[in-house]
Amino acid sequence: SHVVARAPDDAPRTQATLRVGSRGRAEAGFTANERAGAHWSWRASALVTRRDGVGRALLVDAPREVGQEDEAAGRLALQWRATPALSLRLALDAVRGDNGKTPSTMQIFDPAGYFPSQLGLSEAQLPADPDDSHSGQAELLRQTHGAGGLALTAVWRIGDRLRATLLAGVRESRYAGGLDDDHTLADLASFPERGTARQATVEARLDGRLGGVDLVGGVFVGRERGQTNSGPWVYVEPGGFFDVRQRQHSEALFGHAAWPLDDAWRMEAGLRHTLERKDASAQFDAWSDPTRVQRRGRWGAWTGEMSLLRTVGEAAQAYGTVSTGFQSGGFPPRPFGGPEAFQAFRPTTARNVEAGLKGRLLPALRGSVAVFHTRYDDIPLQVAVPSGSVFVFLTDNGGRATARGLEFEGRWDLGAGWSVTSAF
Repeated sequence: SHVVARAPDDAPRTQATLRVGSRGRAEAGFTANERAGAHWSWRASALVTRRDGVGRALLVDAPREVGQEDEAAGRLALQWRATPALSLRLALDAVRGDNGKTPSTMQIFDPAGYFPSQLGLSEAQLPADPDDSHSGQAELLRQTHGAGGLALTAVWRIGDRLRATLLAGVRESRYAGGLDDDHTLADLASFPERGTARQATVEARLDGRLGGVDLVGGVFVGRERGQTNSGPWVYVEPGGFFDVRQRQHSEALFGHAAWPLDDAWRMEAGLRHTLERKDASAQFDAWSDPTRVQRRGRWGAWTGEMSLLRTVGEAAQAYGTVSTGFQSGGFPPRPFGGPEAFQAFRPTTARNVEAGLKGRLLPALRGSVAVFHTRYDDIPLQVAVPSGSVFVFLTDNGGRATARGLEFEGRWDLGAGWSVTSAF
């Protein structure tokens, strides 16, 4: 929940930006940085983004086009240099989005239609352009989201070699939207949804240089409370709702060290232990007794990273990295299958190997190129399990997956203030 904001500095400046692109895309923003007295400075920024949709609602008067994007965001950071060794920074941010529904479509392969005796859906009822919509639920063609946060950062320099940092933040977010899953005027499958979340985090760390070794160590504690409510939903016939609430407590210890091997080679290593506890409950008015279903889970893991780096020329660096990752287990946010579907899934773990080159690759080219191989274990997936004459969708761990590839990002300076940026 920490607000990521660039710290104010002593150089007064104001900058405005305007970007335009395809499909009616336009971005307008500004950044201002000022010094206010001997000990205070501030930095403010704002960005407004708009993009036209890719399709239209053809049968109802919808408030937004399909795929339309409208968002406004702003940040403000205030910094106080209390003493030469102590500084405090307060950062606030807010974002608000009012968008059209995400483009989606439906395909029906059976000439008789999809569930012909119950739904009676056929290809003839779908719009000719898959980006358009034949939905009759105008309210589901609009998706909104908003968030706001506040963070306090305190930095205390201890002598010439050590620095202590404390970060504390709170954040609140909300959204409203849903899905019309049949793409027809008749209300045969629709799922409105609303959600909120509140977070509070504290992180304390100490970094410095001791005996030629750069060290970082710290502790992190976080709490989150969230809720998702879906309904009244429809599937063939009008249904009810489900309501999911969750509380999460996270703790972590971490450390990182970097030391030179000689003038060209450098070694880095890091270790982290993460522990998460989640208490979740759900209520299903159409599947079970109105008493809330209670679930609890606890997961933890050690993860680490080791890197070998070598300076190449005057402004480039080659590196190789081996690391492990961990994503906590949890509970499905949309258990449409009722209490049977509201079961915990296990954590996902990852092992990654990466090698690359970054910095000034050529006299006019600055960027990075990397090759990587990542293996994931216990990825959570939705699976359909037969239950009588229908299917119950469960979230369960799906086994292993592998990702490998080549990445490039760079900027070519053409001179006279011009440059070309590319990535793949």
